[in-house]
Amino acid sequence: MPLTVVGLPNLVIPSSQASNAVGLLDDAWGLTIYAPAAITSTSGVAVQIEPTETGTNFLTLQSGGADVYVVQGRATVISPVPFKQIRMLSSVTEATDRIFTLTKAILV
Repeated sequence: MPLTVVGLPNLVIPSSQASNAVGLLDDAWGLTIYAPAAITSTSGVAVQIEPTETGTNFLTLQSGGADVYVVQGRATVISPVPFKQIRMLSSVTEATDRIFTLTKAILV
């Protein structure tokens, strides 16, 4: 099963708490979120998902009954991808713009 990694728009928390939402996930076998080296929130930033392409009712992603957080300077992989949109939510107002790089692995 050959996979290739494709870049997606960045998830950016613009000196606030919530990032933009990113879609284009229909063909994703897996996602990787690369966190910036600095995050104001000491507990990390929560991954939120939305089951529709146009909705705004984001829910915090859980795995094994625990909320999924991305911490500074780490990469987090999500697979499978049974949702249509993703965004990041900090528990505090971030001190400056925080840019999370997002890629997807697709079958070729």
